[in-house]
Amino acid sequence: MGVSRFLMAAAVTGVVAVSASSSASAAEQCLLGTKYPVTSVEPYRTNKNIGGYGDGYQPVLRGADIRVAAQPGLTSEWLDRQLEAQVAAGECQFGLDAISVEVLPMGEDFVVRVTNTNYRVGTHDERPGKEILRHASELPR
Repeated sequence: MGVSRFLMAAAVTGVVAVSASSSASAAEQCLLGTKYPVTSVEPYRTNKNIGGYGDGYQPVLRGADIRVAAQPGLTSEWLDRQLEAQVAAGECQFGLDAISVEVLPMGEDFVVRVTNTNYRVGTHDERPGKEILRHASELPR
């Protein structure tokens, strides 16, 4: 009888240890600003046609361009893969559920472009872009 209580206690302890370790991994920080230094954050804008032929375009805020310092051996493909995985896991938060991350090589550095994936062509709602930019501006530098 004492052995069964011991096994039960061990089983409960094992469950607690597993859930504690999974909580610790879920609480990991976004690699932007920690492992990959952020050097600047700029608004990302696209142009929206404001009328018919010849009427011109209006810039619309769509997200953020986050400049990341290059590191030896770091490629845009690797950084893109890591950040997409972190966004999917909820470790990198930008204030919206539906975001896209694209890593672009820029000279010696990289630009991480974060945009809203619910963007509809022709709209000029800047609220999602402002939310992304606000969160990006809060990344550690």
